Amino acid sequence: MKQIGDPRRAVDAPLLGRPDWWAAWYEQRGHRGVDLTKRFGTSLQAEYLDAAAAIAGQGVTIGSPLLFADDIKAGRLVPAHEFVAESGRAFWFVYPAVRENSRKIAAFRDWVQADAEQANAEYAALIR
Repeated sequence: MKQIGDPRRAVDAPLLGRPDWWAAWYEQRGHRGVDLTKRFGTSLQAEYLDAAAAIAGQGVTIGSPLLFADDIKAGRLVPAHEFVAESGRAFWFVYPAVRENSRKIAAFRDWVQADAEQANAEYAALIR
């Protein structure tokens, strides 16, 4: 399945997932303006449904390795390529400035930060 890295080569399974994510993945690999319209299988409305379809053998999906880490670890999903693209997305922890000294907010912030650091260490192999 490593041939998936080159959009000019035929892949023996339909693509599942968001077309814009596939386009971004190929662009980050140096392939701009690739027409993937005829390579898609069933169009589903949620990332977890795409993963379920891939697990059922209905194609190759694109999605967050962090969201599907359990399926990857269990062997239900196998990375089709070693390249992991950047999504450009980020999450921010924000609160009203007047609550800056709140113990509750500080405790929650510290918990989120510790959990994120643990997840980064645990899933480092998935997000190279």
